[in-house]
Amino acid sequence: MNPPRPVQFEDLDDDILIYITSFALHPSLTQVKLFNLSRRPRNVFKPARFYHIQWAPRDTDFPPQDLFPYIHALSLAPDMYTTYKAFDHADIVDQLRQNLPFLPNLETFFLSPLIEGGLWTELVEALAAAPKLINLCIHSPCGPASEACHLSLPHPKRNRLGRSRLLSSCHTTLEHVELPGKLFFGSFDVTVDSTALRNLEVTGFWPDVIHPDATRMSRKMSLKVVRSPKINSTEDLATEELMLASIAQKHSLLERVTVNRLWNHEDEVLENLWDPIPRFRLFLSNLHHLKVFDFNLDDPERYLEFRFTERGGPGFWDYVERLEKLALDVIGLCPSPKIQEVAMFHDLSGDPWERWAVLRFRDGTPKLDSIFM
Repeated sequence: MNPPRPVQFEDLDDDILIYITSFALHPSLTQVKLFNLSRRPRNVFKPARFYHIQWAPRDTDFPPQDLFPYIHALSLAPDMYTTYKAFDHADIVDQLRQNLPFLPNLETFFLSPLIEGGLWTELVEALAAAPKLINLCIHSPCGPASEACHLSLPHPKRNRLGRSRLLSSCHTTLEHVELPGKLFFGSFDVTVDSTALRNLEVTGFWPDVIHPDATRMSRKMSLKVVRSPKINSTEDLATEELMLASIAQKHSLLERVTVNRLWNHEDEVLENLWDPIPRFRLFLSNLHHLKVFDFNLDDPERYLEFRFTERGGPGFWDYVERLEKLALDVIGLCPSPKIQEVAMFHDLSGDPWERWAVLRFRDGTPKLDSIFM
């Protein structure tokens, strides 16, 4: 009697193969590597292999139609090989207009920073043809690299029409936008209702000049994330105070605020001016619809310290206790009955936020209940 044939990797059911690879350090990358082993892994891991397609028009044709259902992210890249073929902007736009309507799962579009000329108007118009596009990663060569993220916009005097048209053309599906504070006004058409927008991240100090669109924009977007740059001088500190007052005045419908307040701990003039609690407590006291507040206050007690590597490691719980007291102080005057969560940054590897549910005693005094994510 012949012994039973050992079960081989390819004999396993599709679900089991996918389940096993999910335990890899990088599951998607592992599945892509297994894709080329044989026909069976190619069929099983095809969704992972073609989830994100990089299209270099000077070297390759647009992906074939049989891959369309698997494509969730598409990158428009420069040539990947040595080539003398011209970069044909018009042809690229034509191909996108023809094919984007038939990409049912495309959610993210990337524009490489090395594309000749960066973002151009006809490309903006073509992107409106994608039925489910919700993320735009426009890395334009016109702007600094630090502004290149989910929606990175170039210098305010260039491509303003492109910015406004881009956001307007995708207003029914676009969920996340990130842009420098100085470009916020003028980038949105306030006559267009961005019904899908859930996260607007404004990087940098808020414009000091009150813009006529401010009140109308605050009614249209109730969920924003605001980030502050590093404070290097007393002038920056004064600007921060003006920024907080401006946001509270013009955007009182805010439901979520995340602040990364970076501080120059080596400046002797700033040495005794760090305490952020009074001004942020005042800021939150004017937000009557606030639900979630996340705060990285760049604590001087952690300056030049190694990041925590595990929950419960040396000094971790003592520091969490300090953060909890600071969190209670900063939300102490918040009038919003809707506030549900507060989080403080402790820089734990892999999970850098300590989060609490906000409860209240009978007299309305807030108390915190730890949420371990």
